[in-house]
Amino acid sequence: ALVWLNEADGPRKRKRTTTPLFVIHDEFGIETIAKSPPSDTTAGCIALGEISVVAAQEGKAQLVLYEQAQYAVSLDGLPITERCQLSATSLLTIGPLVISLLDRSGTLGLRAKNPAAHRRATFRGLDFFPPNPDWSVTATLTLQPTPHPVLQMPTAIPGISEPMTVPAKLSFEVAGKRHELSLLADGDDPDLLCIFRDGTSGVETYGAGRYLYIKKWTREEQSKERQAQGDDKSWQVDVDFNRCFVPPCAFIPFATCARAPKGNTLAVRVEAGEKGELPE
Repeated sequence: ALVWLNEADGPRKRKRTTTPLFVIHDEFGIETIAKSPPSDTTAGCIALGEISVVAAQEGKAQLVLYEQAQYAVSLDGLPITERCQLSATSLLTIGPLVISLLDRSGTLGLRAKNPAAHRRATFRGLDFFPPNPDWSVTATLTLQPTPHPVLQMPTAIPGISEPMTVPAKLSFEVAGKRHELSLLADGDDPDLLCIFRDGTSGVETYGAGRYLYIKKWTREEQSKERQAQGDDKSWQVDVDFNRCFVPPCAFIPFATCARAPKGNTLAVRVEAGEKGELPE
């Protein structure tokens, strides 16, 4: 764990961004950067000078320029001078902001990130439990029958859930007790995501839980190990809870990260991994 923490500033270069500025959504509320949005925008939007980005309720988003823009605007690196539509892969740059389209189960929003945001400048850094070898365990990963079960995962935004499949379960033993956790498919990521709560949740660590990615053997690697036993539905994996981390919604109020599902609460204290932001 110490090598990982010190290696290329590991926690800051993982599969997440801890300092996006805010999420915009017609049901989350209107977030104004510079001034009130123009009167003809009825859905959630942001306004920066004379520029407005509208998140329409029909599942589309449009960029609208009003009169002379105060900031240079580009879409996927090309200058924009008139109304245009954003796609799921669009990156919109408005002055210091980088904006992308966000879809949570058909609920549309905008995510704006500002490298010079005050919240980022005042971030105190990350706090960790001391490395704990007791929480580096060998676990059994068991594939679930297909079609995989689907969980409606609650998010940090009230009323918004996100369906995630459960391709596997993880079971392991710590201090003489057996535990089981559901593993989630996280988009196209080949690794599986474990979101869990434990006895430290809401005390030393974020109350909604922490994240841990589990490396899954490829089918070819798995078959080599299990073929002789005639079992390719379960196999052993190394799980290091010293690598677990706090999700973005612990740091900012506008993230939409999923919370730990039912059944993923451990009846022990996982005194390993990331706690959250350093105390003042």
